[in-house]
Amino acid sequence: MSMAKRSILNKKRVWIILGLLFLLAACRSPASTVKIIGNITPDPIVGQTATLSVEMATEHDTDDGLLQITLPDGIRLMSGNLVWKGSLIANTPIRHEITICVLYPIEKAIYLSGGSPKDAERANLYVISNYDSAEVVPGSEYSYVQPSVNSTQTPTPSPDVVSQECLGES
Repeated sequence: MSMAKRSILNKKRVWIILGLLFLLAACRSPASTVKIIGNITPDPIVGQTATLSVEMATEHDTDDGLLQITLPDGIRLMSGNLVWKGSLIANTPIRHEITICVLYPIEKAIYLSGGSPKDAERANLYVISNYDSAEVVPGSEYSYVQPSVNSTQTPTPSPDVVSQECLGES
């Protein structure tokens, strides 16, 4: 093969590669314009009720807005709805609240998802709750720490401190 033919072949390969890269860049999914922020107050201590507030906003108007909250085992919905549906106005956050109760010591995630059929986002809130303290950590900041294999700590049984309200026996 002559030097001229190799040069033409190499130029064709470069154009094909550039074309493929352009197509891949054009087909990639754009970043979501939906923002979801969750917060729990007061701290969700085992046996006490707390309010989970979720704010969701998008950069685009939609009549098909949806927010869904998924609670793990060990967290009970006391009041409110786990699903919100309605209209979203661009850059105007909606606020949705539910009341929850942690039934026993846990370290689990609450999953928040929402947006519209064309644009959606997810967020997590990790609940680390005991009988005397609790912490809520956004998913982006959460890191699980594996207990040491040599750990000799034996959990101390705690008294049943879950309120009748949390148990649904009011």
